[in-house]
Amino acid sequence: LERLGDDTTLLAFLEQKASSGLEGWQLEQIYPAVKSNADVNARIAAANVLLPKLSSEPAMDRRFKIILIEGLLELQQYSEAYEQSRAFRDAYPKAGDAYRLFALAAAKTDRPIQADKAWSAITDRSDPRREIWWEGMLNRIEIRAGSTRPKAACEVLMQIDSRIDLMPSSLAPKIEALRGTLPCTPRQTG
Repeated sequence: LERLGDDTTLLAFLEQKASSGLEGWQLEQIYPAVKSNADVNARIAAANVLLPKLSSEPAMDRRFKIILIEGLLELQQYSEAYEQSRAFRDAYPKAGDAYRLFALAAAKTDRPIQADKAWSAITDRSDPRREIWWEGMLNRIEIRAGSTRPKAACEVLMQIDSRIDLMPSSLAPKIEALRGTLPCTPRQTG
């Protein structure tokens, strides 16, 4: 069904399987098919069918909640994405993905303080050698730069400058562009 691209039949198959109970090995086969589906509506529908049956499979519950929230963000259903991501973060308070999705949804629903705090929770617990640290720091600069106190972004930029040796080269142009928009003094930028 995945190869045929028959989302309607695939969804009916998943509904039938979900109603009779799914085992972990089945979910391991189903997950990649759902995640790789090009149709965001099909991904969301599949996640909505499977999620009620995944309470005994916490790893799969997390994976399908990520699919659901990412899909909502992709469809620009930001309010629903925010509510789902907040519940996800509350259910998995130590999961970086939960904070990342919450930060993205909070930013899209004009909640910059919540978004900055969520990104901060990630960057404070992450390592600058990881891509998520850089994503979080860049988002924090953008959030703060767009606030009523753009100088607050200078502090984050200083943290980036202290780790510049670990920065992926692809990010240098974006960081330099952000630097040019900030009211930082030379001492505040490293």
